Amino acid sequence: MKTITAIALSLSVLFSASLACQSGSEAPSVIAPLGQLEISESQSDTSNQAGSQPANLNTPVEETPSSASEVATEADSSQTSPIQVETIALDQNAGSFEGYTLFSPITSTSTYLIDNDGQLIHSWESNFTPGQSVYLLEDGSLLRTANNSPGPNSGAFNVGGAGGRIELYNWNGDLTWYYELNNDQYRLHHDVSALPNGNILAVAWEAKSAAEAITAGRDPNLLTDEVLWPDMIIEIEPSGSSGGTIVWEWHVWDHLIQDQDPTKDNYGIISEHPELIDLNFVQRRSVADWNHINSIDYNPELDQIIVSAHNFSELWIIDHSTTTAEATAHSGGNSNMGGDLLYRWGNPQVYDSGSAADQTLFVQHDAEWIDIGLPGEGNILIFNNGMGRPDGNYSTIVEITPSLKADGTYEITPGQSYAPESAFWTYTAKNPTDFYGSKISGSQRLPNGNTLICEGTTGVFFEANMNGDIVWSYINPIINFPGNGQGQSPQDQRPSGAARPGQQPRDNNKPNRAPGNSSLIIASDTAQGPDANPGNSVFKIERYAPDYPGLADKDLTPKGLLE
Repeated sequence: MKTITAIALSLSVLFSASLACQSGSEAPSVIAPLGQLEISESQSDTSNQAGSQPANLNTPVEETPSSASEVATEADSSQTSPIQVETIALDQNAGSFEGYTLFSPITSTSTYLIDNDGQLIHSWESNFTPGQSVYLLEDGSLLRTANNSPGPNSGAFNVGGAGGRIELYNWNGDLTWYYELNNDQYRLHHDVSALPNGNILAVAWEAKSAAEAITAGRDPNLLTDEVLWPDMIIEIEPSGSSGGTIVWEWHVWDHLIQDQDPTKDNYGIISEHPELIDLNFVQRRSVADWNHINSIDYNPELDQIIVSAHNFSELWIIDHSTTTAEATAHSGGNSNMGGDLLYRWGNPQVYDSGSAADQTLFVQHDAEWIDIGLPGEGNILIFNNGMGRPDGNYSTIVEITPSLKADGTYEITPGQSYAPESAFWTYTAKNPTDFYGSKISGSQRLPNGNTLICEGTTGVFFEANMNGDIVWSYINPIINFPGNGQGQSPQDQRPSGAARPGQQPRDNNKPNRAPGNSSLIIASDTAQGPDANPGNSVFKIERYAPDYPGLADKDLTPKGLLE
């Protein structure tokens, strides 16, 4: 019998006793029981100043995080009796990767670094909730997005994932730099990526009027909000204690195609231009937040950027070696494709090279390259949320091998979709719907080959090996409910009868728990306004090895469990 130590915190989780991992299309399901448990009890000053104006963009203002909806994880009754595990369970015989996990709860102004025993190692305090990602840099600084929302009537774009501010803190918790971009024309959101030269890549929205959109070829019937907020990427060179210079930028708006109106700009045959973005593609409904890029990652070996385009159910790769002028064009850079898409994957019907049956990604998050030196290096890892799958809503972690050529471009046969046709590796639950995060969430490949997974809507973190065995798990105990302490359950406060698509109306007299499981508390949706009830949601997490440069010479003494 495996010996697993568990540390009791506040919330409790019941993971499915059987999970499966599929490698490619040929590997059979692998049952991965958690095993019997032996439970042993065991027992954060920043300023809010306005940043300097960014180059050629107006100054900022701010807002609210992304919606998080509930998930149910339930034991498979066909396996060993379900074992209730408190907030953290560590299987010491199954090879969990020892390290330090960084996370910032969506509704908290704190960022936490914990060890594998769930002990607090360090924390940082901000005046703002995250907007949404946080990272520990190699110099020991905390790079943190922030949601500096000015309020609902400010004119700022205020939808899921909104940010508006980027912050840097030193290890001691001092705010050393910040940058703001949040006004009626531009707003930072979701994610950032630190570059080797010290600059920062950031995702932002930019406003386009209805007139601009129609001139570009947008179908007027798809302008239900009378405005579009397509995405852009900026590279910021920080300066002093606030502000900076935009030294490079890329805009979706420079790489459009449409086949609706030959009298308007960007008219062409979509299937002949997979490098361009269909201005009239709408995934479910027409909204101003047209692309909704929710992650960004940089590959220094290729000098390329990957983003997750949530509202297209695709990942996109672009060339960062271009000048800003070349990034607006269709030639230039290492690829000689300018700022056009080098590669896209997940939903070929978007560029008229497939049908709904060919769609693989469903409103995914956290597309990132697996770093050189790690198992699967060079492949791409994606949290595939799975909302809207034809066979039902469930999540998977997908690893793909892109069709990269020696010259840094990507193979595609004209009229066909980008390879691969199927994933290199997939993590899924044996009963697929037992693992489902409809929003947010992320994953990370670890040095020992395991994959760290954040099911963000419920604040559940777990580590799985390549066979699908769960070797470590944790639930974020930080809940945004006044008076809630350890062991207390957040109550679901959604208005009576309200339900998300595909879900049953909620009984508001009952705690928010997983079906069939009286112990797993599920986070409610993150709403804006008086109905806000986000629970313990977390956008994504990162784990750092003990020898990570950012941890060198730092005090890593455990300081007790989080309350």
